[in-house]
Amino acid sequence: SIIEKTKYPLYEVVVVDNASTDGTCQGLEELRRRYGILVVRNALNLGFAKACNQGAAIAKGRYLVFLNNDTVVTDNWLGSMIEVMVKDSKVAIVGAKLLYPNDTLQHAGVVICDAPAPITPGHIYRGKPSDFGPANLDREYQAVTGACMMVRREVFDRVGGFDEGYVNDCEDVDLCFKVRLLGYRVIYSHKSVVYHYESISEGRFKHTMDNLRRLNRKWIGTIQPDFHHPLPKVSIVILNYNGAADTIECLKSMYGLQGDRTINFVEGLYYSSFQVIVVDNNSRENDRNVLLEWMGKANLTLHAIDPGSIRSQKQAFRQEIVLISCSENLGFSGGCNVGIRHALTCGADFVWLLNNDTITDSFSLWSNILFFMKEILNP
Repeated sequence: SIIEKTKYPLYEVVVVDNASTDGTCQGLEELRRRYGILVVRNALNLGFAKACNQGAAIAKGRYLVFLNNDTVVTDNWLGSMIEVMVKDSKVAIVGAKLLYPNDTLQHAGVVICDAPAPITPGHIYRGKPSDFGPANLDREYQAVTGACMMVRREVFDRVGGFDEGYVNDCEDVDLCFKVRLLGYRVIYSHKSVVYHYESISEGRFKHTMDNLRRLNRKWIGTIQPDFHHPLPKVSIVILNYNGAADTIECLKSMYGLQGDRTINFVEGLYYSSFQVIVVDNNSRENDRNVLLEWMGKANLTLHAIDPGSIRSQKQAFRQEIVLISCSENLGFSGGCNVGIRHALTCGADFVWLLNNDTITDSFSLWSNILFFMKEILNP
C-alpha cells in the first residue's frame, strides 16, 4: 500500500524484522531487490521501542514516520502529515486518523484519563463512524499513537528516541510527553488516513500493566489528565485480630507507603475513591496500640469510632482510615458485618472485603470495579 498510494516522492522505507519465523525474511528480500527498501534483521524479538530506535538510527530523512506493519495506507497519507509539520516549526509529532477495516475510528488522538491509573492513555472517539465531526478536525493532543506517527528527526534524537524500558505499550505516549516537555506540539491530522488492523502481534498485551506503571512513575505530577472519571465510592473492610503487623503491611501496599512515613500514590492502589475500614475484633491492647502508633507515624487520616455509634442514616464518605474497636471478638462474619454497616451508612457504592494478611497490587481494586463498571473506560 505504501508503494501504490504514496504520492510524496522523497521517501525511503526501513523495515526492522524482529526475528520473524513465518517466511517474512524471504518476502523482505524480494521487496529489497525490487524496491530498494532497507532491512534490519534481529536474531531476537527486541520489542517495539528498540526496533524503532534501530530503524531510526539508519534512516536518512529529516522526518521519521513510525508505521505499524498491520496497516494499509491511503492516498496522501504521508503528504498530509508533512503539510502539518512544515506549517509550524513547533510541531514535532503528527499522528494520523486510523480506521478499522469496517470504517469506524480506531484513533483520532490520545487523551489522558485519571483511571485506572492517574495517567491512563486512551483513544478518543474509538468506534465512532469515520465521518464523525470532531474527528475530522486537526487538533492538538498530549499524545498520538505510534501506530502511525511522524516525528522531527532532530527532536527525536534530542529526547533520546523511544524509552526502551517499555515493552510494546506506552512508548509512543512517553515520547509525546518528552517532546511536549521541551515546548513542542503534538498534532492529530485528520487528512492522513490509514487503516489499522490493530494489535495482531504476538504478545502485544503481555506487559500492559507494567508499562502503565512505568508511565505513571515517570510522569505523575507533570502530566495532568484531560478527563476525570467519576468513580464509584468503595469501602475496603479489613478485620484485625492480634495481627497488627500483617494489617500494617496490607495498608502500606494500599497507600504505596515506603517505610513508615512516605505516601507514594504511584506505588499504591490506582483508584482514588476509597476509604479503609479496619475493624479490630477485641485484639490485645498492645496490638491495637502498635496499629494506632503506626497510623499516627504514617500521617494517615484516622477516624476512630465505637461500633455502637454506627447509625442507620447516611454519613459523609471520606477518603480516610476508619478504625472500629469492638469490645468482644465477633468472629469473621460479625466483624465484617460491623464494617459493612458503617460502609453503607457512609454511602459506599461497593464494599471490598480484604483479609489483613494480603498485599494489594496497584490494579487490584480497579479490576474488581471494572467487572461491574466497564463502560467508564470510554471517555
